[in-house]
Amino acid sequence: MPQVIKVDRISKTLGKKKMLNNISFSVDRGELIGLIGPNGAGKTTLIRALLGLIRPDEGGINMFQYDRLADSASEHINQRIGFVLDKSGFSEEMSALDNIINYSRLYRVHSRDSKARILELASLFKMEDRLKDKVGAFSKGMLQKLCIIRSLVHMPELLVLDEVTSGLDPMMQIEIRNLLVQLTKERGITILMSSHQLDEVERICNKVLLMDQGTLKLSGSMDQVLKAQTMIVSFTLTEDNEDIQSAIEEIETSVPGVVSTSRDLSTLIFELSEFDALFMIQRKLIERNIRFTSMNAQDNKLEDVYMSFYKVEEGE
Repeated sequence: MPQVIKVDRISKTLGKKKMLNNISFSVDRGELIGLIGPNGAGKTTLIRALLGLIRPDEGGINMFQYDRLADSASEHINQRIGFVLDKSGFSEEMSALDNIINYSRLYRVHSRDSKARILELASLFKMEDRLKDKVGAFSKGMLQKLCIIRSLVHMPELLVLDEVTSGLDPMMQIEIRNLLVQLTKERGITILMSSHQLDEVERICNKVLLMDQGTLKLSGSMDQVLKAQTMIVSFTLTEDNEDIQSAIEEIETSVPGVVSTSRDLSTLIFELSEFDALFMIQRKLIERNIRFTSMNAQDNKLEDVYMSFYKVEEGE
């Protein structure tokens, strides 16, 4: 799969704070990547470096096989990127259509072509009946959808989104999520999105970058990231059995991937680092004639992985 982004050991200091510290990762075409981490982690600084708005102090960025740090490559790269940042920059007195047509001229899109593309995108986003309305009358959710339409009008290959669903009501969040998935699946657009909505990232992204204090703590496919977290499995016993304690001890010493064990009345609880350990535990219990009525394997969540890296005070 062709690489869209390759970041190689970039660092950036702003004032006295190191915002990016030796960051390296790559993004392949067609991926939908979630960039997560607490406030101040360096997510927005990284996005601005990718967009060419700031220059790293060290390291390199390659995009579409061009050197992002070379001035001669800026136009080649920028023409292939669409982005949505925290400020829309729309003129509230102008219509949605006129706002986007004006923007498209920055990318040298002919007004006739841009209008056709805007109508197509507005239909996709179910906004065709609002194009002639003044932007000042739009809700935050409608503005976000309009920002995404604007970012797509020059037909980019990469879309960079900074907390695009922040502050939206649940229905609008779902609608925008579905649209982003549609853009990757049907149009092959690569999307890098920062978000504090961990369930959102887990639901739609196939790759995760997790940052803290300017450092990339974890990166990989969603499956790899979720499997990096231990899983909890519980067995509900039908009856007491004198062999239970010795069975637990045998499992602890002979089954690879068992991190810890505990017993709560009629329930045996195992923390596992390997999924295959589950089947070995089942076999050991059956061999010891320890009967159980049910087994429950707790699915790993991105929130669990996140919390394993950050200590978050209750209520924060």
